[in-house]
Amino acid sequence: MPDQHPIEFLIQDKALAEIIDTGDKIPNDFSGAARHRFNSYKLVAFNGWKFVYTRVYTGAIVLELYVSGNKYFRELIKNNAALEVFWSGTEIAHALESIT
Repeated sequence: MPDQHPIEFLIQDKALAEIIDTGDKIPNDFSGAARHRFNSYKLVAFNGWKFVYTRVYTGAIVLELYVSGNKYFRELIKNNAALEVFWSGTEIAHALESIT
């Protein structure tokens, strides 16, 4: 069964989609408003990861949703050079104890 990527389906704004695509491929290729939009998108995405992490243990979501989301983000952090640029600009917003 192919993996699901629910975060990717949320990009309906073509300009944002292009920013995310560029940021993932060439992370140092833009700055200013485009950098801010890229970082904001990634921040919302990682908050989604934290949400599924906390909700599966309270029974608010099914285990399968957690497993799928967790797998997506674990692969993303291993294979995405753009995240180093993202982390450097937003590290204050992330509590290290929530990253396992």
